[in-house]
Amino acid sequence: MRHTPHYMGSFTGVGWGSRATITIEPGSVMEEWMVKTNFDVALIPKVEVKLGGDTFYELTGAELKMMEKYKKHWVDDNFLVIPFADITGRTVGGQGFTGLVTEPDDNLVLNIYLPAKPDGGPEHPLLDGHVLNSSRLVIDPATNEQVMRAREVLPRFETYTIDSASVGSNFFRALPKGPRVRRIFFKGGDIQNLKIKRDRREIFDATKALVEFNLKRNERSPQDGYFIFDPIASGFVIADLMQTSGTSLELEIDSKTGGTIDMLVEMVEPVRV
Repeated sequence: MRHTPHYMGSFTGVGWGSRATITIEPGSVMEEWMVKTNFDVALIPKVEVKLGGDTFYELTGAELKMMEKYKKHWVDDNFLVIPFADITGRTVGGQGFTGLVTEPDDNLVLNIYLPAKPDGGPEHPLLDGHVLNSSRLVIDPATNEQVMRAREVLPRFETYTIDSASVGSNFFRALPKGPRVRRIFFKGGDIQNLKIKRDRREIFDATKALVEFNLKRNERSPQDGYFIFDPIASGFVIADLMQTSGTSLELEIDSKTGGTIDMLVEMVEPVRV
């Protein structure tokens, strides 16, 4: 088996309205984490994953649940799924490319901020987690010998907000240079069209109708209230990640209603260990 599930261990600080914390045993490639609860995970206000002092995942339970629905994965209100590897990829290499490679001395921490006790909820919240991981051992094609896989990329989520967006065109130029983009989830503004220019050359121009049509053709499920830019929807993860390197990168977002537009950017960041 390429992937094996293991019990995550016991969280500390579990209680309504508190922060539950667990340190994950490192040394393998993290594919996904799955946490069983006794309440709707959409109520979770914040999920953090930290590597050393770097918070590279910070999302809500509702956002994580939405992304699973978007990928047409089975969704259960009582299971929180935290993905690293992209199991929607069509190839083994593509699926594993974004897996979180961990070193034995890494300090890897998961924080789950629990909501206030919901009406009719259980007396005490439950968190029961499992790690789905794989070995770092790979075959070096040059020598045909086993070697330890190094961490070359770090999967990361970043959030951005366009405040007081106007009706019509809005320009965003603050994406970091270097990481490659997996997906961008735009929420708010009733976006009708997205154009992307890199080094003043247009690399993407599509209406909401065209975007959603292509997502459905690639067996994705558009989500209410979101405009989803997904360059890897075809399943070829490594080949189709959007490059951000260059002298300029500009997103032109055509909004029908204006107001606040939130951007949840899923990216792959090159790193050195």
